[in-house]
Amino acid sequence: MLKIINVNPIVNNTVEIDYHVPFTVNVDEKNVCNEKKIYWRTGNFSNSLLEIGIGEKSGDLKNIVLTMVNKASTENIEFEVLEISKGIPIFDISMLHKNIYDHVSEYSVSLTTSSVLVVFSEKRVVKTLIRMERVEMGFGFENELIFIKVNELSLIEYQDLKDSFRL
Repeated sequence: MLKIINVNPIVNNTVEIDYHVPFTVNVDEKNVCNEKKIYWRTGNFSNSLLEIGIGEKSGDLKNIVLTMVNKASTENIEFEVLEISKGIPIFDISMLHKNIYDHVSEYSVSLTTSSVLVVFSEKRVVKTLIRMERVEMGFGFENELIFIKVNELSLIEYQDLKDSFRL
């Protein structure tokens, strides 16, 4: 599983919501070093796929793309959060020896009128929550990624996602 080792100060990011590619988060490259990306991908790779772009040397988050979803619901999933930080995660890249690292695993997606949540774990206690404007990432006690959440959905974004997930 992908693990966090530190947090960079606040960096701007953009969020794109789309019917075909549910969401894309891009970190503003002006404030971080411009470097090649390596990719951590998860899902079953036939009908679920999420990809996280990470700086090849820095470990900085570069982008997140939710490409395919096979398990979606309208369940409101809550987490107990112990600590909140603002910035972008710096990931442990020591296990990423290639340009692409595939972690075969299922995840679930929950859509509410205000947010879309991708959950990678059954755990409901989050040691560290990283806030990046509209985006939140939750990490557990072993610094492992537990969830990614995009907040403040507009009515149009919500409807696009609802249609995309067939809810």
